[in-house]
Amino acid sequence: MAPRLAIVIVSYNTADLLDACLRSVYENTVGVEFEVLVVDNASTDGSRRMLKERYPQVRLIENRENIGFGPANNLGAAATRAPYVWFLNSDTVLLEDTGAALVRFLDEHPEAGAVGPKVLLMDGRPQPKTCGNLPRLRPILCQYLLLSCLAPRSRLLAGIYIERQRQRVTEVGWVSAVSVVVRAEAFEEAGGFDPAYFLYAEEIDLFQRMARRSWKVYRIEDHALKHHLGASSKSEAQSLRNCLMGQRNLLRVAVQNSRWPTQWAIQAAMAVGLLARLAVGAVAAIGSRSLRFRVRCWAWGLADLFGWVKELPGGDRADRD
Repeated sequence: MAPRLAIVIVSYNTADLLDACLRSVYENTVGVEFEVLVVDNASTDGSRRMLKERYPQVRLIENRENIGFGPANNLGAAATRAPYVWFLNSDTVLLEDTGAALVRFLDEHPEAGAVGPKVLLMDGRPQPKTCGNLPRLRPILCQYLLLSCLAPRSRLLAGIYIERQRQRVTEVGWVSAVSVVVRAEAFEEAGGFDPAYFLYAEEIDLFQRMARRSWKVYRIEDHALKHHLGASSKSEAQSLRNCLMGQRNLLRVAVQNSRWPTQWAIQAAMAVGLLARLAVGAVAAIGSRSLRFRVRCWAWGLADLFGWVKELPGGDRADRD
């Protein structure tokens, strides 16, 4: 029987995590016909050998270089004819038959272009920033000026991120590509992931294009999975770089197709918000290593908004498209 679900996993030097992920996929996914495609971005840690020895049933796509998360997912999606594609991080672990449940949801909701489940950290706490509103002017203002924190249950003052679900199923602007099942028809209609986004915010850009074509995106609170958050970041410099690239890409999504007054307002709100966080965080960070790192992220982010960053953490030039 032809698979109804294609599980696309991008791999880059996460052999052990990928092994655990695939083990959980094959142990738990029983209620839907599926295939697994792993797109390896030139890993050097034995990931390919592990796949060929332990999971010969996996369809392996081997890239000669690291082409990025979104472009690699595009390769996986293009290699299947399944009507549903599940983009799943290599550092996730399934706890139940999540894939079958998400396929059922899309079968029952023909207007839905995508659906994502709840994502938990490995200690069982909900992972933050896994769904939210599209980054238009009002959510940006509410997020960066902390209005969403003052009224976390207000729809009017909701920011980019939705941290408290009001019901089992919520229509949202976007869900994280840590785990999301998309309807292949909607994915193709929107043009897939934009290859200009190497990593971070590529799913927000995708769902913004889906929204323009009247496809809806949902988040459900059931069928959660676990995620090793930050497992692919090996150093503080890399984590800092990731924060900076995430902000840069979010800004890019937010201002595209906007007129200059809106672009200016968005950048001003982000700058004021980062400056306020720096002012408070610099004092509160004394004695807290994790908070000191966040302060560094805010400082780098503010500098980048003003165009002062000439070299990214880790030594790469801060070229802009």
